[in-house]
Amino acid sequence: MEIDLFGTFLTARHAFEQLKATRGSAVCITAGQAFDPYWGQAHVGAAKAGIENLMQTLAVEWGTHGIRLNTIIPGPIASTKGVEVMGGDMSDKKMRAAVPLGKLGETTDVANMAAFLASPLAAWVTGTSIRVDGGSNLHGAGGCNNSVKAFFAD
Repeated sequence: MEIDLFGTFLTARHAFEQLKATRGSAVCITAGQAFDPYWGQAHVGAAKAGIENLMQTLAVEWGTHGIRLNTIIPGPIASTKGVEVMGGDMSDKKMRAAVPLGKLGETTDVANMAAFLASPLAAWVTGTSIRVDGGSNLHGAGGCNNSVKAFFAD
């Protein structure tokens, strides 16, 4: 909570004058836990939900200064601590099967979305959360859905 939510709040507050002077854009990374509960992730869910609300509130408050604020919600990204921790002992094949697009994301997928959101191409986008997750956070994707899919595939 202290690092994620409070750190984001302080960073935004300290960046305000620069963002205001440049009519800038800020992009924060949150997580699917902001919207859906995950076992053992109450602290993450609370912090990331707080960041989502913070960015939306600041988009309302700071929009009059031309400042845009958005968030990105990544799914499982290959070779990251998040996949290592959340994936546990799950095989790469099982992790990929839980993603509708059938593969883990790359850090460049998230970076490309951040670059887009910060660019003039997204000049009319603010207060928005964009999932960059291959569909992994869609309801119906994942564990239960994969069991049903496997049943019908036979």
